Formats: sequence, C-alpha cells, structure tokens
Amino acid sequence: MGAICRNSSNEVLEAATWKREGTNTPAEAGGFALYLAMEFAAHCGFFDVIFESDNEVLVRNLTGKEETPNLYFGNIVRGIQKREIWFRHVSYMHVNRKGSPAAHMLAQQTLIEPNVVWLEDTPSCIVTEVHLDKYNQ
Repeated sequence: MGAICRNSSNEVLEAATWKREGTNTPAEAGGFALYLAMEFAAHCGFFDVIFESDNEVLVRNLTGKEETPNLYFGNIVRGIQKREIWFRHVSYMHVNRKGSPAAHMLAQQTLIEPNVVWLEDTPSCIVTEVHLDKYNQ
C-alpha cells in the first residue's frame, strides 16, 4: 500500500509505503491503505483533504452511494468514516489506475521498500510519474 500527499499545486509533500498482511479483497486493501493515509495526513497537519482511490467499491461505500456491508470490509469503511472528524473538510474521489500511475508505482515499491516515509521529498521511484502528472493537468 502506498500514499502520496500533494498540495493544491500537485507538488509532493509526503509519501509513504506500508506492507500489511490479512486483506482478502482489493476493496479491503484499498480501505486499509486509506485508513493509514488518513492517519498520515492528520499527523502531517493537513486539514482539507481529498482522498483518491482506484477502488470504486470503496469510494461508493464512503460516499454513501452503496450500502456498507456488515463484514470486515464494512468495519474498515466505518473506521475511515470515524476518522473524518480529524479534518476540516474530507472528500473521496474514484480515479482509475491509469489516472494515478505514481500512486500505483509507489504501492508496487512496497515490495522493495516497505514501511518507509518520505517527508518533503519525492521517492525516486515515482519522480517521473509525478512530473508527468503535474504537467499534464
């Protein structure tokens, strides 16, 4: 799992990777990554946040467009929703994997560099994607 925190100019402020076992579905993995990203964003002092995920099921549950199940995944969704009080403004957006190549590459980097935090730095593995993304907007 990986997270990239960017400012409104799309510059990378922080990034992190996490390796965790025990998620059975892509929605659970995406939810757990978002759960950790919220903690990361709060500790960095971000108050107005937009969380993007390539998992449409997760985003639909978080935005109330789909009923949250009473399963492990539902507990993850409810945990994320409880963390919303940490922020002044929170929103969730679905982006397809092609729409966020830097985040996808960072998640793959977890296999090489698990549980790493980059503060005020861009991980070398995603520099090209971040620049392309920044200038293609």
